[in-house]
Amino acid sequence: MAEYKLRSKQAGSVYDEDLIAEKIVDRLLANNDFIERISAKISEHLSKISEHLSPILDAKVNTVMTEVGQLKMKLEQLEQYTRLNNLRVYGVKESPNEDVCKVFGDICREKLNVVVQPSDIDVIHRLKGKEDGVRPIIVRFTSRIVKKKVFASKSKLKGSKIVIKEDQTPHRNNLLKHLSKRAPPGTYWTNDCRILSKSKNKIFHINTIQDINDVWGRQIPIVNETTSGI
Repeated sequence: MAEYKLRSKQAGSVYDEDLIAEKIVDRLLANNDFIERISAKISEHLSKISEHLSPILDAKVNTVMTEVGQLKMKLEQLEQYTRLNNLRVYGVKESPNEDVCKVFGDICREKLNVVVQPSDIDVIHRLKGKEDGVRPIIVRFTSRIVKKKVFASKSKLKGSKIVIKEDQTPHRNNLLKHLSKRAPPGTYWTNDCRILSKSKNKIFHINTIQDINDVWGRQIPIVNETTSGI
């Protein structure tokens, strides 16, 4: 019985302490000055934490952005590599039920003086979308040697409506578009899908917008990359 009374007394004491603590907390929460001081202290500590973490987070973000940029460049290079054996042909009139492989072979033989056998072509077809009302032709060669022979002879098409270009990624098409607006004609070209530009008797590789700015001394704004007919 005595033990029961002792436990009851202890329980009542704990209850009283909880009640007192609750009243103290209520009074403190009702005190605007106390709330403001606590808020100021919290803000001060958060500010210090932010100042400490901000450089760390900025460094991590910069590292991630750099890695993302490098990955994008590697992916673009890989995509371009898969296009090395390709050429795009513009300005070839389209006829019903045409044999595109024969049409292209005739152009190569008659206008470029290059013999292209059907076995030299892996894939050939018209692309969606029209250039000057005519759908362009894309050719994938089985041999890069034959592709380079055809591309090296493209100057023989001057004066005709037919144009042959290398099959570039959207990124490189975008660079060529900017070069066409900034660099004088004849000062830039492609070779094995690499973009080259000549200035002051020096030849430069063009891989980015910044490269164009460095070579030609003009600031070109970064724009969304789009696939063009270049």
